[in-house]
Amino acid sequence: MKKIALFVAAAAVSLSVGGKALADTNTISFTDKAGITPDNVLLYPIDKAIDNIRINLTFADDKKAQVLIDVAKERLGESEVMADKGKTDLSIQAMNSYNDKMAESQSNIENAIDNTTTNTTTDSTAKSDNLNAVETTIENAQTNSIEVLKNIEKKLSGNADKKESCNRSSYQNETRSSSICNRG
Repeated sequence: MKKIALFVAAAAVSLSVGGKALADTNTISFTDKAGITPDNVLLYPIDKAIDNIRINLTFADDKKAQVLIDVAKERLGESEVMADKGKTDLSIQAMNSYNDKMAESQSNIENAIDNTTTNTTTDSTAKSDNLNAVETTIENAQTNSIEVLKNIEKKLSGNADKKESCNRSSYQNETRSSSICNRG
């Protein structure tokens, strides 16, 4: 009888934990991309400097756009972590950095597309396919980030100024995402 009760209890616990884990997988989050967070005043500037070096050492516009997307995702993850910790100012700073990197990424991909359309070499088709892949990556990142920004907005709901900044970030992503969709 004890074994049956123990089995039933174990099954109930595993089902309740499994149900929560299943529900959590539907929420998009970039916290796993967050590296050193802005509240680490010693290492965070070094982390940002290394990211800037990575960006500056990448010369092709399409490759630079991809590096910028990676850095932007890291910043959005940092913004999420800071919002979870209740550090709204640092969350907003990371979110603004995210917006800057995504805008820069889109600018780089647009430059690369312009250069490809004016170039008539034989490898321009392969380059165009690569640019389309990077463009899709940007679009997916922006689409996913809209949900993340809305989640951050909920966490920052107590402060109207912070909420407005989050709304602005979400709007900028929706605008950039639609401009990519409308171009292709």
